Amino acid sequence: MQIKPIILSGGSGTRLWPISRKTKPKQFIDIFNSGSNLFEQTLKRVQNSFFSKPIIISNKEQRYDVLKSVRNNKFNVEKMILEDSPKNTAAAFAICSHFCSEDDILCFFPSDHYIKNNVKFLKVVKEASEIAKK
Repeated sequence: MQIKPIILSGGSGTRLWPISRKTKPKQFIDIFNSGSNLFEQTLKRVQNSFFSKPIIISNKEQRYDVLKSVRNNKFNVEKMILEDSPKNTAAAFAICSHFCSEDDILCFFPSDHYIKNNVKFLKVVKEASEIAKK
């Protein structure tokens, strides 16, 4: 059984101001000059055989940044859900789970987190999914 990744990509762009703005929150900025942003790094992380296609939840204002990253990197995604206005994390979890089966193992990934050791992180996620299966 594959893990169903849910990519959370909201945000108001206020915490890292002036680098981050409402129109361009930190997950869409190449903060580390690495050639990709945190959103793209999150999507790359789940382009792995033990994940199914992710569901992305974002807001309408960020839809073009989401689509640009998905298209430019040729990421496979299952669905993109756009909120009219911020609903916060619990509502995002609820709406995304509505589009999943009750047997799916869901893993929620904030798209504005930097993870230094992807190999170790993915190992822990895989171990957690084995526990969840039981």
